[in-house]
Amino acid sequence: MKAFILFILLSITVVLTQESIIEKVNTVNGKTYIGTVILEDSTGIRLMTESGLEYTIAADQIKSREIVDTAARSEAYQEEVLLKITTVDGNSFIGTVLYEDENVVVLRSVSGAEYTIPVAQIETRAIAEDILIQEDHVWRLDPNNTRYLFAPTAFSMDKGDRYCSDTCVLFTSFAVAVNSRVSFMGGLMPIPGAGEIPIYVAGKGTLWEGEKHAWGMGLIYGTVTGHEDAGAGVLFTNLTRGNREKHATASLAYGYVKDEGEFKLADEPWVTLAGNLRTSNRVAWITENHFFPGGIQVFSLGIRFFGEYLTVDVAGLTSPDWISEGEGFPLFPWLDFSYHF
Repeated sequence: MKAFILFILLSITVVLTQESIIEKVNTVNGKTYIGTVILEDSTGIRLMTESGLEYTIAADQIKSREIVDTAARSEAYQEEVLLKITTVDGNSFIGTVLYEDENVVVLRSVSGAEYTIPVAQIETRAIAEDILIQEDHVWRLDPNNTRYLFAPTAFSMDKGDRYCSDTCVLFTSFAVAVNSRVSFMGGLMPIPGAGEIPIYVAGKGTLWEGEKHAWGMGLIYGTVTGHEDAGAGVLFTNLTRGNREKHATASLAYGYVKDEGEFKLADEPWVTLAGNLRTSNRVAWITENHFFPGGIQVFSLGIRFFGEYLTVDVAGLTSPDWISEGEGFPLFPWLDFSYHF
């Protein structure tokens, strides 16, 4: 009896300390499964992947089986590095690599789903950047998170980032970050049939950016071609609180004018309060509200749709003065397209 109990205990110890054998199973229809065989008989096998998913594979569907050398498993998986793999047909996959060889890469997403990608179908492969991990799924970052409708946040663009935008069809602009602190923007409004074109240039610097706060300042200057001796602009500083997906910004600005080569600064400030609330992988809500000298107020609410490179802002602007006058439609439509590259 004692010998029997000793044998049982020894067997349990062996089972518990034995390292699981990981197999790679290729099927006749071209699929590949990586995992541990937990059940096998004459009809087929049941395979459990490292994420806990189980697959039953019929014996007549198995093309080949081989033991996976643990040393050959991806270092990316061991270090939990998220990779982004884009295939030749335009699909993108983000996750950690469970296994790879010269033929396939097996990727596990944050939600636990596994994808077997033939190497021949991979167009690009890189460490995943500009993403936000949300519990069991991944969100792409809003590519336009340094701007509201027009007003800037205090967040900085990354060095080399650039985008072009078109507002209300007529107003076109281009922005570029020269480093991780400073960015510049320029734009124009080509009016069909007009010989004079409104143009502007702007610059913004992020003086400090922490985990929940950022502080920036900048200037805007605009003029009209043919009248370069005159112009107007804004000097501003802003403070943003929050992260890139949920934030609010307060801006304090002073307007100025250029008349016959002389600059004159406004006596009263222009205050802007703006906010952004991310609600899904592709949608954010935006509000931008301006309090101009003289009691003029403009309020707005809009929705932003975005993909990996393109954002579309649809909003409405209104003012208490427009509503009280009761003449015309008290809502000004706003449509903006931005493409980041």
